[in-house]
Amino acid sequence: MATVIASEPNPAKISDATRSILEGQVLGRVTSQVMIRESGKLATQLAESVAGFDATGLYGPGEQLARLASRIFKTGKPQVPVGLPQHAVAPYEQAVESLLPQHPFLDTKELKPSSAVFGASILAAALTSADHDVAKAAERFAGSGPNTPNPFLLEFYREASGNGPIPASHVGLLYASLEAMAGAGDIVRLSADGEDALDVEMALVQQSGSEKHYDFNTVPGGVLRFGRRVTGINVDAENTEVECGEGGQLEFAAPIALRAGALVMNCSELVVKPDPATAAIDQTIVLEAREALTEGGLRPPLVRHGATLQVIWPGSKAYPWTPFSTEEAEDPDPRMADAQRALRRLCISFRSHSKGRLARFKGKVEHFRMTKGPLGEALRQRLVDDKVLSLEGAMYFLEPDALGRIVGVGFQDLKIKHYPAKCRLYLQAVLDSLA
Repeated sequence: MATVIASEPNPAKISDATRSILEGQVLGRVTSQVMIRESGKLATQLAESVAGFDATGLYGPGEQLARLASRIFKTGKPQVPVGLPQHAVAPYEQAVESLLPQHPFLDTKELKPSSAVFGASILAAALTSADHDVAKAAERFAGSGPNTPNPFLLEFYREASGNGPIPASHVGLLYASLEAMAGAGDIVRLSADGEDALDVEMALVQQSGSEKHYDFNTVPGGVLRFGRRVTGINVDAENTEVECGEGGQLEFAAPIALRAGALVMNCSELVVKPDPATAAIDQTIVLEAREALTEGGLRPPLVRHGATLQVIWPGSKAYPWTPFSTEEAEDPDPRMADAQRALRRLCISFRSHSKGRLARFKGKVEHFRMTKGPLGEALRQRLVDDKVLSLEGAMYFLEPDALGRIVGVGFQDLKIKHYPAKCRLYLQAVLDSLA
């Protein structure tokens, strides 16, 4: 990084040069080169102590990261490499034990990574490890209060995990990493929906106008976990358990739309805040679950001016949720209820875009999981015809003003499932067109 920055003659372009390093995976190549060098040190040391033994290829990046993880997270030592001759086992372990404490990835004074970049490399390898104990230890480490989110974890994790499904419990850690990557004025959003396995999309909308997108699929089951501050999430996973908080104060910052099978809030105090970045478009936090679990003695949530909290679950009319509880009254007409769900599902999936508009990728909007059949497709097309939705390149854009003027419903109304008479007439026209 220092070499690239030093070679840039125009100081105004240094931030661009730094960004190109991160996006070009230069950091990943640098960490690999450091570990290759360490492997060479071990080969040289063994060549001097074990006659006729060639250690080339041993103590590679995978083994180094596994040993570093076991040292930092205090798990059992990794196995000796397969195929190592018996007479070389003891010298090999001795050489490793002499080199590992001085590894460039380790702090020389404390048992921790020497930098955030090296820490992200170790953590990503541990989280994706086939060793269940190591992966769980890394998850506890990354999610614990004293350890601040690592802005480099997301990129290293993507490289380590490949394109396969990831545990649901890792989603919150990766989202926290993306939030740590964001600068002033940037907007970070997460969408997750599905039955047992979830389709997850994370986005960083930068103030400069550029955007980054990260897509994951989760393995079936598991728990979505978020830390002490939750913001910008849209979760529609009625069969999934969602946990928020780490004890103490839990902060919800708009916009949030959360629908889960079970919602667990680990906190003694809940604070609800608006998000200045989204202006007045969406300052609502809606929490919906079949079951909600909180710590005993929880006081009524502290809701800051400008934010709105709505909760929907059995027993939400009781203390401390009474002022925030909303009864879910489904329309008596099943077809109208389906249309209302389709409109809500489509519209609240849109998120803030770099141009101050609400946007969503074309593939996400047109996916069967979103439309769920002819009704959803007909509704989307009607909204396009009425210019409530517009397709520009690879993105659909939602116009909140047109939604209110033409459809007769506000963005926040949809989140709290409030459908005025004008909205019902609009949806009835869509239903009639399918008759």
